[in-house]
Parts: sequence; structure tokens; C-alpha cells
Amino acid sequence: LSLTSRDGDWFLEDMVLIGSTVLKLIQLLPSLSKEEVDPNVATAVKCLQHAHAQFKGLQEVHNNFTGIILVEAMQAMQCEESSVLGVLSQLEVVVSSISPLTLAELSGQLHKHLRFTIMGMQSPHETCMASVDALRIGFQSLLPHGSCTVGEPKTTKSLSQGDMLLMGFNGLFDNVQLGRETLLAHLS
Repeated sequence: LSLTSRDGDWFLEDMVLIGSTVLKLIQLLPSLSKEEVDPNVATAVKCLQHAHAQFKGLQEVHNNFTGIILVEAMQAMQCEESSVLGVLSQLEVVVSSISPLTLAELSGQLHKHLRFTIMGMQSPHETCMASVDALRIGFQSLLPHGSCTVGEPKTTKSLSQGDMLLMGFNGLFDNVQLGRETLLAHLS
């Protein structure tokens, strides 16, 4: 699966740019400036706005991961920071215990599954979704919220560097999930 456009740009940047352009052009439509807009048109515009926000959220995940989280993790690994190394080994255990497939193989199966789903066909790769769910559950079990005593939430001061990186990474996913749910609510 090629993630670049014809011009060599990353597809997500293209989608954000195209979505932004479409939303600007929609604002120029004379029918939208009237108070009595067809409800179907208003819903379609809302869906476009939420889809654009979702693309921007995905771009934010990519930028924050590559520009902040990955950099911090690499620096901590070079310094052999014990909490970061511990989180990485726990992540490795979660990934290796979920499926006999590597992450690259699982990603390949997910791409194939998505193709079948888009075409409305029964996917022979549907079993990969169980691995994804198990990975999600395993990842969430590593989050520090489960390790504090009841009634005594962890403060930022008591979180290790590894915990903070893990929570930052999880926060990026939470933002995308919230945007996805909002988009799906407007689509239905």
C-alpha cells in the first residue's frame, strides 16, 4: 500500500489539504448562506467537517508521535532510563503474546481486510481483528491508571518517564477515537 500521492506527498497531508479546500469552497455556496438550508445538505456539510477534523487528528497523531514521543523515547533509551526500558519490554511482551504474526504481518492482514470490507465482501482476514482487539486491551493494561490505589489517583509527579510517554501516546489515540465517534454519529 503506497502512502504517497502522485506528487510524492504523504496521502494524509493531501487529505487534510483537500478537505480544507472543500470546506472553504462549501462556505462560498449561496444556498448555505440562507437560513432555510435543506437538512440533508446541512448534515452532509457537518459530516465533511467531522471527516476533515478526523484527518487533522490523524495528522496530529503522526506529527506528535514522530516529533515528540519517538524522540523522547529514543533519548531515554540512549540514557538507559529504566522506566522507559521497562515500558518497552512490557510492550514487547504484549505484542509477542497476542499473535504469532509480527506487527508488519498483522498490518498487511489489516490492509487486506480493509480492502474486502470496502468492497462489501466477506473477508478471509477477519481474524486479524481479534488480534487488534487483544493488542488494544494489552496496551490499555499497561497504562498507569490500573496501578494506583483506589481513591488515590497518580499525580504527574509520581508518574515515571515511561508512564508519561505511554499516556501521551494513548492520549493521541483517545483524541482520534473521540473524533471517529463524532463522525460516525453524524453519518448515522
